[in-house]
Amino acid sequence: MNNSFETRNKLRTGIEISDKEICQFVVNLVMPLFAFAFNGECDLKDIVRVIVHACSQCISIEQAAKIFKKAPKAPAIRFHLRKKLDIVQIEQMANEILQRLARPILSGKCLEFAIDIHYIPYHGKPKKDDAEIVRSKAKSGTTHFHAYATLYVIVLGKRFTLAVKYIKKGTSNLEIVGYFMDVIQSLNLSIKRLYMDKGFCEVPVINYLKKRSMNAIIALPLKGKTVKSYLKGKKSKIISYTMKSQKTKATATFDLAIVCKYSKKKYNRRGAKYFAYALIGTIPKPRKVFEEYRKRFGIETSYRLLGQSRARTSSRSPELRLLYVVISLIIQNAWVYFNWSYMRERKQGVRKTNDGITFYKFLDSIVEGCKAFMGKVTFIITRNIPNNDLVRRRPHSCCFGGEMIYNY
Repeated sequence: MNNSFETRNKLRTGIEISDKEICQFVVNLVMPLFAFAFNGECDLKDIVRVIVHACSQCISIEQAAKIFKKAPKAPAIRFHLRKKLDIVQIEQMANEILQRLARPILSGKCLEFAIDIHYIPYHGKPKKDDAEIVRSKAKSGTTHFHAYATLYVIVLGKRFTLAVKYIKKGTSNLEIVGYFMDVIQSLNLSIKRLYMDKGFCEVPVINYLKKRSMNAIIALPLKGKTVKSYLKGKKSKIISYTMKSQKTKATATFDLAIVCKYSKKKYNRRGAKYFAYALIGTIPKPRKVFEEYRKRFGIETSYRLLGQSRARTSSRSPELRLLYVVISLIIQNAWVYFNWSYMRERKQGVRKTNDGITFYKFLDSIVEGCKAFMGKVTFIITRNIPNNDLVRRRPHSCCFGGEMIYNY
């Protein structure tokens, strides 16, 4: 009896994981992205550590390389990246890495998925082809963006990125949805419900989902006379709605959920606010539609995390920019995997993780681990020496009249 009790306690006892181990865990995940690119004097692991550190700190490679004593120089890293990177290879390898992290957690049950597009502002000209840049609603003083579509799976409230796709100018939303449906099918997963933002609410996508008999909730833009006419009353409702494409004149009929929410004096606002959703397949109650979409989709959260773990660059290379986005997504998956595998209570009946470590803490562990591996530069090389060198002067051990006396 005592032996079994002691065994259970040992299984529940945590272990100490150092910053170096977390750093190496992430570096090992990212390294396959560069295996085909480097074959020279530079150490591949050190190069990857510099790039991962740049992503964790949201800084450039030049800034990251100057921090470490043993790091390769930034020009050498840029030389290899510029010569070897390829968009198709990056996408294929990235999707394999992302799915490798999520596979141990995914079960054979029906799962919830979300499709999202990230627009990163770009203030420059295309490198080779105009198709590299897409146009969208103005943000950060520009209407030009590099766009990336992502597929998420939602398991017990946790979001894993399963695939990423670089979006070129002219790529339709139907192509994006079809591509990700093929990814889900290749993984032998079934869809319980699919969530998409209002950018995907269009006739071809809705008809495609209806044809495949899928369950989906898509946010609907609150524009048009017909939709605005429904934004009345104090109760939420579900009505039949027909959407018409202005280009092809094709139509799609679906159930439209109009959700009425009262702010109750929150956010210094009063009155009702309306939300509209296109419902495909099974029809939940309007209130449940709002809660499921708000809690399980979380566009803002994923977009914010991408901004907190992506290296910065002024390069026009779409390959390099895609690489930084991919590494950010891998870091996010590594964080979720770490909390799931190491911070979850392993006892009967527990189906959710605790809070675990925050994303900031995980990034900080990566940064400190990189410093432990490559050594941090603890001095600054100046360009000149002033006559009054106050920085290196040591004060007397005594003070007179509250003033420090320096040795000059």
